[in-house]
Amino acid sequence: MRSDICFILEGTWPYVAGGVSTWVQQLIEGMPDLQFSVLYLGPERDAPRTPKYPIPPNVVEIREVFLQDYGHAPSAGVARSTLSTEAWAAIDRAQRAIVAGEAPDVRELCPHLEQIPDIDDLVLNLAHSKTGWDYAVQLYRDTAPPGTPFLTWFWTHRFIHVPLFNLLRQELPRARLYHAACTGYAGIMGAKAARLLRKPFILTEHGIYQRERRIEIFNAAWIQDGARRDYLDLRGSQSVLKEWWNRLFRSLSQSAYRAADHTTTLFAANQRDQRAEGVPAERSAIIPNGIAVERFAALTPHRRTRDEVFTIGFIGRVTRIKDLKTLIQALAILRDHAVTAQTFVIGPTDEEEGYVGECRELVVALGLNDRVTFTGRIDVLGFLPRLDAVVLTSLSEGQPFVILEANCAGIPVVATDVGGCREMLMGLSPEDQALGESGLITPVASPQATA
Repeated sequence: MRSDICFILEGTWPYVAGGVSTWVQQLIEGMPDLQFSVLYLGPERDAPRTPKYPIPPNVVEIREVFLQDYGHAPSAGVARSTLSTEAWAAIDRAQRAIVAGEAPDVRELCPHLEQIPDIDDLVLNLAHSKTGWDYAVQLYRDTAPPGTPFLTWFWTHRFIHVPLFNLLRQELPRARLYHAACTGYAGIMGAKAARLLRKPFILTEHGIYQRERRIEIFNAAWIQDGARRDYLDLRGSQSVLKEWWNRLFRSLSQSAYRAADHTTTLFAANQRDQRAEGVPAERSAIIPNGIAVERFAALTPHRRTRDEVFTIGFIGRVTRIKDLKTLIQALAILRDHAVTAQTFVIGPTDEEEGYVGECRELVVALGLNDRVTFTGRIDVLGFLPRLDAVVLTSLSEGQPFVILEANCAGIPVVATDVGGCREMLMGLSPEDQALGESGLITPVASPQATA
């Protein structure tokens, strides 16, 4: 079925709660006269997928694509469809562009990949055929820095390119216009819609995708990295293989930036980053988040008396990018300075269960069991009046809804200096700054400053 607008979403609505998903829900519900389809991109089919939002009636299709959704074809297998010499030439140009962090030519590449309708055939061609092996060896010789182990290089090569090529061979839902909610894999599918289907393509970034992936890659234990670093330095060079992943995500972003008819973001700092990556000024705009302030009119901010326990709220998904561990360590510092504080961690805990477990273990190790409560996903509006302060210790942010909500509820915020947090709390324009600050800004990953 053809829709008016196809949202291309990566790991968000309707299965993951958060700011981007809330934004998608509001846009769809706010335009009931338009029909929407959704191309949902997830990691693997076995991941839990329970909708966190009611599906509006004007959503006519949700199509799911999983990057790791391919079999492990045996090396002795024979592909029923094989890549032509021209296809291998297109693949070579695309992979060399990715190694360089540049945009691959999806207009040239995708028609060749679409000729291989079965994913196992694609895997046999790319990873198990004699041609695929010879190609990998040649690419290694041409592009790998001296001293790079071939075995680790080969598996990185496979993990980067097979899921991407599997995605690019997928058919897009039919729509009049395509809207990607990030660059990355969603963005390159938007580029495919623009380049191959010649449809209008809008790109919106809440947080800068390649920057957020760079943070994740820095901390990724599954990517072999011989260098030891005890601090977060995203500008410094990482290992050869980690830098290859970084270039992949820059390549995907470049594809989206070049193809988008219009690129929007939430605040000025993001727009500067986008323009530095090549987004033309005439095709970019800032559309900040907004909330219905009327919902907060009846709230009465809590005014703590001297004998009451100071109450802190951490509102958001419990994931590595939100860096709850910094707050937990800050709470231990408060306790050591005889400051009694009760903290509620308010938000879903099912996205990165391993990280949630680490946070719970840290709470126990620091003896904070009676001071930290994980509430799960609850009605934040009803909980806000109980809080004296809201804390965000994120490594990366866009323009957080939680700051807007806390400010509407009259609650000060302590936030890291990421995304739009500084301009939201300190003010951007002279008129805004004249109103005064509504919180404190801290460095990233600084328990002492947070405390």
